[in-house]
Amino acid sequence: MSTQIETPPTLTAEEQLYILSHPTDTQLKALLSECNDRYAYWTDVKYKYKRLEAPLTPRLLWGYLKGQRRAAGITIYPRYGLHLFVTPQMQGLLYELDQLLQTDRFVAELIPQGHKRRYLLGALMEEAIRSSQIEGAATTRHVAKEMLRKNITPRDRSQRMILNNYRTMALLQEQRNAEMTEELLLQIHRSMVRGTLAEAADEGRFRTTADEVYVEHQLTREVVHLPPSATELPDFMRFFLALCNDHALPIFIHPILRGIIIHFLIGYMHPFIDGNGRTARALFYWYMLRSGYSLLEYLSISQVIYKGKSQYEEAYLKVEADDLDLGYFVQYHLKVLRLAIESFKSYAQQKLREKEHLTPLLRIGGLNDRQIQILQLYRESASLELTGGEVVQRFGVTLATAKSDLKGLVERGFLDEIARSKIKRGYLKSPRFDELLEEGLAG
Repeated sequence: MSTQIETPPTLTAEEQLYILSHPTDTQLKALLSECNDRYAYWTDVKYKYKRLEAPLTPRLLWGYLKGQRRAAGITIYPRYGLHLFVTPQMQGLLYELDQLLQTDRFVAELIPQGHKRRYLLGALMEEAIRSSQIEGAATTRHVAKEMLRKNITPRDRSQRMILNNYRTMALLQEQRNAEMTEELLLQIHRSMVRGTLAEAADEGRFRTTADEVYVEHQLTREVVHLPPSATELPDFMRFFLALCNDHALPIFIHPILRGIIIHFLIGYMHPFIDGNGRTARALFYWYMLRSGYSLLEYLSISQVIYKGKSQYEEAYLKVEADDLDLGYFVQYHLKVLRLAIESFKSYAQQKLREKEHLTPLLRIGGLNDRQIQILQLYRESASLELTGGEVVQRFGVTLATAKSDLKGLVERGFLDEIARSKIKRGYLKSPRFDELLEEGLAG
């Protein structure tokens, strides 16, 4: 276990006896509720409540808290004792997320008609880039987006990771209604790591006892997680596939919680040689779409995780340090989801404001909405060169439509078509671009 995570204490027999013989009173219940609102860990209790009124101590408060969570919790995976206590605060977040993630009205209010495909592609790129960067992909968002938009062959392992992630997320969109099987899971992993492992034979296979798999702290190289033995994987996979297909548990588990548990389990079990984190986040995305949360297509949870990666790692470590109490990871993940929604909302509102700035360009008659936006792109960059493929990626249209839009702007004199190969064409500003734009805006 990482030295950055202090292991919770084991209470003495006297402390346990005190808790058993002193039921919670009104004041203590208020303290426990306060702790659960943020799913306090041992160190939170230790330092925040170090001046409790005697005879109550931080250790005793922790004992009460642990007892409450155990008594009211549910066992998720009995083999390891993985358990979860759903707090009232979590229930409130689940209700709030349900209202947002399952409503088409939310999307309709933020995304202009005809722009959905463009937003979907943007979110897909963002998720692929950030999920790969979490795992060490060393490239910038700008370079990565250019690679995806221009369909450039990846130059290194980092870019290959991003392209793989992008294609895998697209695959999972297509498979949103599919039954999860071992074959599909291995296909997902193979797609995620293709061409990035030392041995191609490790793509799309589970680890064995011959494989040395562990998780290191990126800076200290300290081993922070040793997954269960590979001999446990057959039993785990039966449970995991049943969970993915909405079986396995005898009691109701909210779909969002199931998705979070699926995410955690792949990270905890580490069934593959590499690519477990990326696969875990992709499977959360798949399960949410499968469960009808269509707004997930427009979100990037990895963007939020990337900005606070240490909290993500800490959530995993706290679960393992505290007897596999999933509450820490669930609490963290619910907040990530809410932040991802807020980020999407801010982004969409910004785009709506930008669209208002395009209003003067509407004076140029005979152009469709995409062509107006393409003109704005050229207006903002003196050196921009688009291709039909990039317009496809940016606007989510067919190649024929993209070429028609560009050729239409060539015919109007705004752009020049340049042959880059026998079949590839690039489009640059024409020498008359600014003049024609000024005439159009004046007219």
